[in-house]
Amino acid sequence: MAKTRGTLYMYSAVDYFIMSAGGYPWYRIPSDIVVARPGYDNFLVLTAIRDNVSVIDATKTLVAVHQTDSEGNLAGHSGRDGSYNMRQLGRFNFRRGMTSSAQYETKFVDASNTNIAIVRREKRRSLNSRQK
Repeated sequence: MAKTRGTLYMYSAVDYFIMSAGGYPWYRIPSDIVVARPGYDNFLVLTAIRDNVSVIDATKTLVAVHQTDSEGNLAGHSGRDGSYNMRQLGRFNFRRGMTSSAQYETKFVDASNTNIAIVRREKRRSLNSRQK
């Protein structure tokens, strides 16, 4: 049902992180960052990209289902701790930490949507290069 009726909730939210042992620069992540608070996911992706760690966006081939309670999906954004991570991380361009910045993405390679390939994502041209 989620596959046919669901919708992508937020382009800036990341639900899954799969890493090889020793393959991620954890020493660059402050030890007191809170998982599921704003900024955590985007900072992890941005740090990987900055350190030339391969990032694969599986949005097109993976269905992530969120269950929520009466507080809703943005519960971690409110209250006294809602901005905790952002205070710890300081200013950073969270858009560069979205999955759309990943160097690779997954795609289905057959009509039955059972075989998946990882392909290099085409680099987007900047607005300045389009205006020339």
